[in-house]
Amino acid sequence: MKLKKIISVSLCAALVLSLAGCNFNPKDAISGILTGKNNGGQNSNIVELAQNVNKDAVFKNTESFKLEGFDYFDGIKNYNGKMYVAVNHYEYPDYEPYPGDVQLYDETAPADDIVEEEIPDTDSEDYDGVYEPYVEDYYPTEASIRIASFTNQNDVKYRTISLDVTSEAYFQGGSRWAVDSEENFYALFSVYDPATYTETNYLRKYGSDDQLIKEIELSLDSSSEYTYIEGVEVSKKGEIYILSETALYVFDKDLNKKDTITVDSGNNSYYYNGFFNSKDEYIFQVSSWNSEKTTIKIYKIDATGNPKEDPALSSMIASKTVIPGVGYDYYYKTNSSIMGFNEGDKEAKEVCNFYDSDVDPDTMYGSAYFISAEEFAISMDDKINIFKKVPPEEVADREVVTIGTVFSMYALQRQVLEYNRNNDKYRVKLIDYSEYNTPDDWNAGIKRFNTDITGGNAPDIIAPEAYDAINLMEKGVFTDLTPLMNATDGLKKDDLVYNAKTVFAKGDKLYCVFPDFTVEALEIKKSMYKPGMTFEDIEAWEQETGNLAFGDEYTKANTLNSLMSLGMDAFLDPSSGKCSFDSPEFVKLLEYSNKYRKEIPDGFYQDYDYNSYINMYRNDKALLSFTYLYNFREYNWNMNYRFGEETEVIGLPIDGTNGITLSPSSIMGISEKSQHKEVAWDFIKSCFTEEFYEEYDYGFPSVEAVMDKKIEEAMQKPYYMDGDEKVYYDETIWLMDREEKIDPITKDKALELKDFVVKATSVYTWDEELNKIIDEETQGYFEGQKNVEEVANIIQSRLRIYINEKK
Repeated sequence: MKLKKIISVSLCAALVLSLAGCNFNPKDAISGILTGKNNGGQNSNIVELAQNVNKDAVFKNTESFKLEGFDYFDGIKNYNGKMYVAVNHYEYPDYEPYPGDVQLYDETAPADDIVEEEIPDTDSEDYDGVYEPYVEDYYPTEASIRIASFTNQNDVKYRTISLDVTSEAYFQGGSRWAVDSEENFYALFSVYDPATYTETNYLRKYGSDDQLIKEIELSLDSSSEYTYIEGVEVSKKGEIYILSETALYVFDKDLNKKDTITVDSGNNSYYYNGFFNSKDEYIFQVSSWNSEKTTIKIYKIDATGNPKEDPALSSMIASKTVIPGVGYDYYYKTNSSIMGFNEGDKEAKEVCNFYDSDVDPDTMYGSAYFISAEEFAISMDDKINIFKKVPPEEVADREVVTIGTVFSMYALQRQVLEYNRNNDKYRVKLIDYSEYNTPDDWNAGIKRFNTDITGGNAPDIIAPEAYDAINLMEKGVFTDLTPLMNATDGLKKDDLVYNAKTVFAKGDKLYCVFPDFTVEALEIKKSMYKPGMTFEDIEAWEQETGNLAFGDEYTKANTLNSLMSLGMDAFLDPSSGKCSFDSPEFVKLLEYSNKYRKEIPDGFYQDYDYNSYINMYRNDKALLSFTYLYNFREYNWNMNYRFGEETEVIGLPIDGTNGITLSPSSIMGISEKSQHKEVAWDFIKSCFTEEFYEEYDYGFPSVEAVMDKKIEEAMQKPYYMDGDEKVYYDETIWLMDREEKIDPITKDKALELKDFVVKATSVYTWDEELNKIIDEETQGYFEGQKNVEEVANIIQSRLRIYINEKK
C-alpha cells in the first residue's frame, strides 16, 4: 500500500465530490432593485426578528477536547446513544537514506547548482546544509482504523482495527462507515487500478472484537469506471444502506444484497445527504438538472422498501446541510444559525444563532450531532466541541444593529464577531438573504432583500452588490455618510483613494464605502504598446503575425463574454435603462469574437504543450491578456512569469467606456430610515483600520495610507516569520525547464499601477437574464446562420424590452 497511491485516490474522490457540489451554486442574477416589484415570498419580517437578541438561541462552548491519536477526523456519527469518530491511521519508519550515489541539494549553493556525491555520514561535519533525497517507495509499517466512541470527554473509549499493511485496499473514511447495535463495524474499502483508471469497492464487517467477519465485493450498477460512494449507514434493524451518486443499495446484516433503489430523475442527477431520522426512516436527496434549472427532491424509504418523494420535507431541507440528533426530528444549518423542526411543522425554529452566541459560522463546518435540543457536539479544529444552551435569563440585553447582505462575506462576518466581543452595549447581527434561495428560485434571497428595502423594512446597514448599490443610491435609500465621518474619529472621506470616494457619491455626498477592491483590465508588453492603441491596432497585429491577440485557447463565446465584462457600460446605462446593443462598437465586438474557435475540441489538452502556453506572451504568440488586478506583489510576479518583461495595463479600446471594471468588496451603506446611524457607522469604520487590513488582505485597500504601505511592502522581498525574526527570501518563477529569480516591484511601477486601479469606476455587473439573451442570439451569428447586424438588432430589441420591464 503506497502512500502516493492513497493520496492520489483521495484527491480523486475529493475532486468528484467538488465537481458534484458545483452544480448547486448557480450564479445569482442581478436583483430587481430597478423595479421594487419583486415578491419576497415569505411574509414574516426578517429584519424585525433580527433586531433583538434571540435569548432562546444562545449557546456556549463548554467543552473542547482532542481524541488521543486522532490528528484529524472527517466528522461525527451517532449510534447506540453515543458519538463515534473513525479514521485511517498509518505508522511510518524513521527515514533511512538509500546507499549509493544520489543527487543532493546544497542549500547554500545557487538554485541550479546540483552536486553529485556519495551520501555522507549524517553525524559528520560534511552533512551540514544538505537535504535528504525524496524516496518514492515509502511504505508504512502499520495500518489501522482508529475508532473512538463517547458521550463527553470523560468517557471516551478507543478501538483499533489492524489492517494488512501490504494490501492495496484502503479504508475510504469520511462517512463511509457505520456501527450497529452489537458494535459491529462496517467499512467501505477500495482498490484503485491506475493502469485502467478503475476502482473496485468492498464492504467489510468487523465484530465488536475488531476481527474481520466478512468481506464482499460491491457490484454496483454504474455506467462509469468510477463509482463515488456518498455514505454508509445502518438501520436499527441492522440493514446496511450504501448511497452512491446514482443509486441506493441495501444489504442485510450478513452483507447479502437485498435491493437496489433508484428514482426517476433523468440522466443528469446526483444522490447525496443520506441519513436515518429519529423514526429509523432512511432519507436522501436527489438533485437533477437541465439547461433551465436544478431541482432537488427529498425521498423517504417507506415501509415496503420503496422510495417516496416527500414534498413537505423537500420544502424545508432541500439543499440544506442536515444535522442529525434528538430533541427535534430534523436540524439544519444556515449561514447564521441552526434551525430545528418536527415532522409536520410548516416553519423551522431557530435553535442556535451564531452571532448571538459569538460563534464564527465558518468554524461550524464540521459534522455535528444534537445530544438534545439544548446541547450539541461538533468537530472543529481537530477537536470535539460541546456546545450547551445558555439559560435565557443569563443572556444580557443589548441593542441590535442589523446588516443585510445578499451573500455571505467572510471578512464582514468575522468583523461582526470581533466588534461584538468588544462591545457590551450593542450587538451587530448579520442577515444573510441568500439563505432564502431555493432550488426552484436561486434569486429568492435577493428578491426578498429588494422587497424589504423598498418596502420600508431595510436593515440598518445595507451591504449590496455594486450594481444594486448604484440603483439604491438613485432611489434615496442610503443616508449621507459624510456628516457621520466628520462627527467622529477615524475614517474620513479624504482618507480614501479616488474611486472609493466617488463611485457611490453624488456631489459632495458619499453614500457607500468599501474596504477593498479588485480591477479587471487588459495587460500587454510595454514594448508592444503604443499610446492611444485602438481595436484596429490589435487587428493589424493579428494580420501581421497570423496570431490571435488573446491566444488560441479562447472560444467565440468566452471571448465575447470577457470583452463584455470590460465594456458593458458602453452599451447599458442601468440608471436610465438606455441600451445600445445595435451600435457599431457592439457589432465590432461580435465580429472580433467570431474569429475564435467555436469550441475546444475533445482531446485538446491530451498532448498539450504547456511550455508553449507558459511562453505564449514571452514569444509574442499572443498580444493581450485579460488580467485580474488585486495586489502589487502578485501583479509583479505575473508580469515576470507570463510576459518576461515590463507590461502596461490598459482598458478595452472601444468608444463609450474606459474598458476597465471595478469590483468593490463588502460595500456598505446605512439606511436613511435607520434609528442607529451612529452605531452603524461605528461598525463600518472598524472595517477600515490597520488591524482589519492586516487580517484580511484580499484586494487593493480603499484607504490611501494603507495602499501606500502595501506598495512599500511589495518593494521589499517577501518574508516568513521564524519566531520573532523576519526571514527574507527571493521570489522565483518556474518556466518548465528552469527557475528564475525575480526582483520586487519598483516604486515607479507600483505608483503607475496605483494610479491606474484607483481610476477604475465602472462597476462589474452580472445579469443572468441579460447574458442569457446575448448568448442565445449570438449563436446564430457564430454558426453562420444570421449576419452580424441582424443579430445585433435582435439583441437590442429583446434587451430593450427586458430592461423596460425591470423598470
